[in-house]
Amino acid sequence: IIIAALLKRNINQAKRNSKIIQLRNQELQETLLKLEDANENYARVMKVMAHDLKNPLIGIAAISTFMLESNNTLKDNESLEVIKSAAENATELINEILNSVLTSQGEKDFIKSEVNIQFLVKECVSLLKVKANEKKQRLILKSYDDIYILANKEKLWRVFNNIIINAIKFSHERTIIEIDIIDEENKVVISITDNGIGLPQDFEHQVFDMFTETKRFGTAGEKPFGLGLSISKQIIEAHNGKIWLNSTENRGTTFYLSFPKSLR
Repeated sequence: IIIAALLKRNINQAKRNSKIIQLRNQELQETLLKLEDANENYARVMKVMAHDLKNPLIGIAAISTFMLESNNTLKDNESLEVIKSAAENATELINEILNSVLTSQGEKDFIKSEVNIQFLVKECVSLLKVKANEKKQRLILKSYDDIYILANKEKLWRVFNNIIINAIKFSHERTIIEIDIIDEENKVVISITDNGIGLPQDFEHQVFDMFTETKRFGTAGEKPFGLGLSISKQIIEAHNGKIWLNSTENRGTTFYLSFPKSLR
């Protein structure tokens, strides 16, 4: 009788616990749905704000450029340069915010095809040499045999562009930036090494945060935005890849990007 009573009590307690768990699961699902709706609303508002702010800023930059071509006093030209620079910086920041919203909404759903990683990196380096030349820097690409990965070419272009521009931004004049493509058994690893200002050890785990506080100005005063690496990380992970870094303050940084190779 005692055993039967204990069994009955345990069964009743188990039923009560089961109902509590079901209730908690239902509450959790409802909370998650609310969070998804809030996130979608946030993304919608951000996109509208970005587009609405972007157009007048582009107009301001264009008008200031036009006015700089007129016969102005030196003081007027200095003021116009400040206006133009501020408008361009704000436009670039809005572009990065807009890209981050689009990335968080659906980068995993983009169309992929076989991409020659050697050709893509080489093309990106060739175009960015002009920017590197402004600081008398050299971009050196170590090229090997063709390697293919399954990827979205435009998204990967954004990744390489972001990271190489960062290397240019945070490197001193007349320095070398090396890009190496390493063919491993089942993956390809791209390393981008600069001899710039590097990162304090405390910053290394924060640089991929979307709203990181580790922002620093470039060696020529270039303005930091802090969204590029966060967006790049999301795109890389959507390609089943990885990104990490090795940095020493005042000596330079190496970023590593790893992607699974395509089975050709």
